Amino acid sequence: MPIIHEAMSSGKTVKRVDVLTLAATLKLYPLDLIVIEQVSARPGQGAVSTFSFGHTAGAIGAVAALTGAEIQTVRPATWKRAMGLTAEKDCSRDRAIELSGQAEHFKLKRHHDRAEAYLLAIWGMNSTTITEGESSTNYQEVVKHNDE
Repeated sequence: MPIIHEAMSSGKTVKRVDVLTLAATLKLYPLDLIVIEQVSARPGQGAVSTFSFGHTAGAIGAVAALTGAEIQTVRPATWKRAMGLTAEKDCSRDRAIELSGQAEHFKLKRHHDRAEAYLLAIWGMNSTTITEGESSTNYQEVVKHNDE
């Protein structure tokens, strides 16, 4: 996810979604569907972090809406169960490597979020094709951009 560092009046710097870069990146691909994880604040999360989290979710949703693609939201438990994931972080990396054949994209422990994004995309591809009686297996094309 592209981010920018924004200076606050207090002198602190916060990370925000770089909506312009995100929009430009999404324009590179012909998108029919964008799948967004349906997130919510966690119990005990502070007001500032909850606001920041909501700001990020809203920014991503707004950029997605501007693409004109269909937007589908899904609860984490739903897609993770369907993809055979457990609570263990390495599980998502292992499954992403298995499906993609691209170990270099998911080799580090810190790549678990990238692996989950990849798997969410696979879930989204399959959730639309399964209802049509087909199965999508072109995993290689899902994430080739933004290999950070």
